[in-house]
Amino acid sequence: MAAVTRLGLYGGPRAPYVGFSAAISAALSGTVAAGASETAIVAGGETLILTLTADTWVASGATFNAQRQNIIDGIDDAQISAGLAVTDVVRTSDTVVTITMSPIPTYDITSDSVVEHTIPASALVTSSSALVAAPTFTITVEAATDPRLLGGGSGAKKYRKTRYPRRVFIDGKLYTVDSAAEERELLRAYRERLEIEANSLEAQDVPRETVKKARLKVIKAENRIAAVDDREQVWLERLRREDEEILLVYH
Repeated sequence: MAAVTRLGLYGGPRAPYVGFSAAISAALSGTVAAGASETAIVAGGETLILTLTADTWVASGATFNAQRQNIIDGIDDAQISAGLAVTDVVRTSDTVVTITMSPIPTYDITSDSVVEHTIPASALVTSSSALVAAPTFTITVEAATDPRLLGGGSGAKKYRKTRYPRRVFIDGKLYTVDSAAEERELLRAYRERLEIEANSLEAQDVPRETVKKARLKVIKAENRIAAVDDREQVWLERLRREDEEILLVYH
């Protein structure tokens, strides 16, 4: 019997390996990858680049254009996904999509936000399931100097700007609210509309992916309501602490 060589058994040509393929993945890069500030998101112009491995984006033109909102909805920061326009999303190549963020003047956070981006299967050629891009990115909260302690130096206090009145972006419309209660009421009404729409879709013969997207919108609305509650509690607690510290300064 002939010796086994690197060409294959019995000296014959080696058959190509079958059944092996590179793992499908998505890499997140762009200016946001290293982190972005709250002010940068408000100003716009930050880039988010999604690069695929072992898969491609659906065909350019009408097919891809129909997926742009789905790609935006995959950003799990409700304020960002609500504030971007479909025209911000560009199919740069078969494997690369670039999102150049529009200004989001109403963007407002009370603590650092870690953001994950999930790419829907409907935007991909090969994968039959959603794809989570890696890594996540972080948006850092910013503070302003309290005018009641203008002496400066190491004792200068930081505080978040007054919250109300503030502008709220919901379902493509901009509203001005004067209190946390008013914002909650507005968001709850929006969540109820989304719940009705999701229930209606569930009762119809529509693709499962469509129902999942509708349910995701309900969850995002619930998260926004929870964020109002959290923001109000953080703000009230911060005011209480600052008032106590100011009394000590001027005692």
